[in-house]
Amino acid sequence: MKKLLFNPFEKYDARPLLFIGLLAIALGSLLAYLFGAHYNGALDMHISNQGTTFVLAFTENVFAIALLFAGLFIYSYSINKKTRPIDILSTVLIARIPLYITTLAGVGGYMAKIDAVVGEDPGTIEKMLPEILPVLLISLLLIPLVIWFFALLYNGVKTASNLKTTKQIVMFIVTILLIEIVSFFIFPLIYQ
Repeated sequence: MKKLLFNPFEKYDARPLLFIGLLAIALGSLLAYLFGAHYNGALDMHISNQGTTFVLAFTENVFAIALLFAGLFIYSYSINKKTRPIDILSTVLIARIPLYITTLAGVGGYMAKIDAVVGEDPGTIEKMLPEILPVLLISLLLIPLVIWFFALLYNGVKTASNLKTTKQIVMFIVTILLIEIVSFFIFPLIYQ
């Protein structure tokens, strides 16, 4: 079971994983729409007090997937010329499933309410302590999902490109950071 959760790439072919990942895009976009989440970065998910539309959630999701795929494929191909695009794409699609689960943090509106109030007047946090406690609990529950996301991403790239050395692992981390930095410049274009 542990292998299935953290490294399905060794057990399953890329095609069924790709199919599951494509279904997950639709479900993740629907969850973002229902709970007011934005995938506004290659690795980001934020709950908004303004909500979102399904089209915007889907567009943000596709942009995030495209950025991660492009960056990780270029990196993986530089390590191993036999790296297949379908393997990296299925890795990115499957790895994003935990991020889709994080949209459930929007249930009850606590996250959006805190975000709205803190943006207006940071001094009101003391008054909102009863609302902040659920947010802290939700945040603690989100940490394992974020770890799961990165574990899936790493294990997928490792399997697809035969990642082995410490230098390659460090460059994998640098690549992820660079993808996130690039997303800060590209994602604002979606909202224009």
